[in-house]
Amino acid sequence: MGLIGTTIKLGLGGTAFVLLLRALSRTSAGSKVLTAAQRAAFRRLAPERSRPYLDAIFATEDSVQGQISSLVLWALLELETRSGTADALDVPGPSGTGDFGARDPAKWGMAMPPDGRGWGRGLWQIDYGSHREWLETHDWTDPVVNCGKAVSILIENWNYLKATPTGAGFKVKGVLIGPGGLPDPRPLGDMTAFLAMIAGYNCGRFGVLLALAQGLDVDTYTTPFKRTNGATGYSKEAVKLIAPIEAKL
Repeated sequence: MGLIGTTIKLGLGGTAFVLLLRALSRTSAGSKVLTAAQRAAFRRLAPERSRPYLDAIFATEDSVQGQISSLVLWALLELETRSGTADALDVPGPSGTGDFGARDPAKWGMAMPPDGRGWGRGLWQIDYGSHREWLETHDWTDPVVNCGKAVSILIENWNYLKATPTGAGFKVKGVLIGPGGLPDPRPLGDMTAFLAMIAGYNCGRFGVLLALAQGLDVDTYTTPFKRTNGATGYSKEAVKLIAPIEAKL
């Protein structure tokens, strides 16, 4: 998908599109971290509920040398837990868990986590089903640790979606992608990869890959969102959270 096609699908024009490109420029490998002045401005602009966690976000951005922008990490913090204040959490703050829907034991090995809490853990809702071993060996209630896992997931998504496919095809939700099936859309262009990386945080990179292989929007299999400025879809919601702050940095 080209840049124009992406813009049309997002419903973004003019200024918003430029802001998205700026965010992308700080998401690709090798990009720079926010400056001290930009971070100071970000602290003033972010909602009060987010401010206690900005140091964790900045530390994480530094740890990966700006591969993932602080703005992206903040947007996911807001989408996942409203910076630890979401009603869906069993307790507010960094130790909260969410996502209490029962899952198929045949796929996940259990209907619910054995401790009786939710699947999503901490501020960035690290999924117990996908990351059980990590959660059981790390203090996911620490904002820096939780954010560090979130950024590793994003980078894994980015690298996977930018890679050139090799080998046999594979199935996602019963659909074959690759030789003998739907064409594997990888490697994705930077703009599409940026959006797909974010969408994949919600529905998994394989869910995003399936949507693109089917010629569908990157957010097809994400949790429905429609809160900010009419945004619909996880990655679009993130972009429209980022844009007004990015414009003032």
